[in-house]
Amino acid sequence: MPTWISVFYAIFLIISSLWVGLLLWIQQPWPMLVNLCIIILWCAFAVLCFYYRHSQKSNLKWLHASYQIALVCVIGLYFLMTPQNDREWEPSVERLANYRFVDGQVEIENVRNFIWQDQKHYTTQWETRRYTLEKIQSVDLIISHFIDGPIAHAFISFGFADGQYLAFSLEVRQEKEEGFSVLGGFFRQYELALVVGDEHDVIYARSNIRDEDVYIYPIKMQHTQMQMLFLEYLNQANRLNHQPRWYNTLVSNCTTILFDLKDYAMGSVPRDYRVLLPGLLPDYLYAHGQLDPRLSLEAWKKRVHVNPKTAHLTQGPEQAKPAFSQLIRHYKKIAD
Repeated sequence: MPTWISVFYAIFLIISSLWVGLLLWIQQPWPMLVNLCIIILWCAFAVLCFYYRHSQKSNLKWLHASYQIALVCVIGLYFLMTPQNDREWEPSVERLANYRFVDGQVEIENVRNFIWQDQKHYTTQWETRRYTLEKIQSVDLIISHFIDGPIAHAFISFGFADGQYLAFSLEVRQEKEEGFSVLGGFFRQYELALVVGDEHDVIYARSNIRDEDVYIYPIKMQHTQMQMLFLEYLNQANRLNHQPRWYNTLVSNCTTILFDLKDYAMGSVPRDYRVLLPGLLPDYLYAHGQLDPRLSLEAWKKRVHVNPKTAHLTQGPEQAKPAFSQLIRHYKKIAD
């Protein structure tokens, strides 16, 4: 076997063994000790394949074929895994929203409106609400930084003429007592949930309960586009009720919701790596004229920063005067 083939074969064995090992460790299909033993045996199998890579003996040739067949079987089982809607879910993602038209209005079931005391103590409230499409008058992009840098959570909120706001947030649907792992998101550990909720819940929980830095950026859109986008997100919620999907750290996460926003708000603007990194979205919006250029980008960030406006709300969003959604959007008019 030429040297360059040996190098590629070694890389193949290392990557495939690492993938199988992580899959077994994250999914834990059997007791931990059994999984650990299988991982060790698999790695030993890979080492033997590399050690005997030059052998011409027929029985050792089967060693390589057996490894490849075993790998194909594991990959096949991975893709046969199906997402479910009937697990024991965390209360915050226990229910999925669904909608229907009633008397010319959109009736949405399972709108989340929890009352948060801290991350472990809250009162669950799931509501049925009605909205009039023609009263949608604003769309805001919310960026929530849970760590420094370009990694952040992004979601959308719609404003109505009667002062109501409704947020759509695509999130990990965790089971009870299940922690979050970025690696787990690559190995089908979590399903997706589209949380439809009141800003008193969805934004306050991030800005005041989790101490994340939250920013609200207004998006320029035609009213008909706002209505179409609103219905698109509701249709996604309905589909998840009937066709659950896996969360994927790279390709199926909160950024998925942003591609719809870009398509409706900015049309044929070229796709950009910043759409995949929500923490960089303000730069993207500024570069493509979504934010008024009379202010610098840094001035915009200071203007739309939620936390300084809500820091005094120690007793919950109901304490806000004016109302919470109006308070977090309170800023001076841009001078001409």
